[in-house]
Amino acid sequence: MNGKEAFDMDMKMKSLQIEGKEVELLAEYPVRFACMEHLEQELDDYVNDFEAAPDTYAAQAVEGDGVDKRCRECGEPAQIALLKEKGM
Repeated sequence: MNGKEAFDMDMKMKSLQIEGKEVELLAEYPVRFACMEHLEQELDDYVNDFEAAPDTYAAQAVEGDGVDKRCRECGEPAQIALLKEKGM
């Protein structure tokens, strides 16, 4: 069982704290996380699933208690956050 089957990593949020700044998100797009090993696959999946390229940030820049920063593919700690920011 891979990470996708083990737990649902599609978090839908209205906003996130990124580097101390409140960032509004497009609600119809999820926030996903990826490790460097699976980043290319996660980018491809995001584009295929939502027909839009995600905005990317370092996972460590994303703040919040309810944010699960594990790679969607393998469940290991993620390095990259994929999301859609309003106005981008």
